[in-house]
Amino acid sequence: MITKKNNIRLATKADLECIMQITEKIKQHLHSFAIPQWQGDYPTRDVFDADIVKKTLWVYEENDGVYAFINVSFEEEKTYRNIDGAWLRHQLAYSVIHRMAVDHTHHKKGIGRKLFLKAITESKKQKVASVRVDTHARNQPMRELISSCGFIYCGIIWLDDSMDVDQERLAYEYVL
Repeated sequence: MITKKNNIRLATKADLECIMQITEKIKQHLHSFAIPQWQGDYPTRDVFDADIVKKTLWVYEENDGVYAFINVSFEEEKTYRNIDGAWLRHQLAYSVIHRMAVDHTHHKKGIGRKLFLKAITESKKQKVASVRVDTHARNQPMRELISSCGFIYCGIIWLDDSMDVDQERLAYEYVL
């Protein structure tokens, strides 16, 4: 019997190549399902590099290979200032989940849930009031993951600095 060793840890610059490979595969996957998310240049190597420097990018590692990642930021997200709807913890500090992806070879194995739970755990350590995340309306697998992790739909936000053509996103919040 082969024992799988898995771990969620902060990303390092050595992980960048794997992260970019996963990103390219996910872009193709999203495109094949007509989901207009991550279809431009975003996210770039420079974006991930900055995440690593800020220590906000986490990777899921299994048997010394990286198969997923998630960004957990504690900076204000300016696109969340205007929402067609209402945040559950308006005016309070929050964290934001960005740039989450699981390699297609590891879909349906609970890795996305583990990453979301890691984001919630790290957010509790920072004593913020909630965790926020957004996704495209057509990204049904991500919407299901978000909801299954206990996030509540709050409304619609619009990206303002994205390369994506369709900038409308569904916004969710998890109260800590």
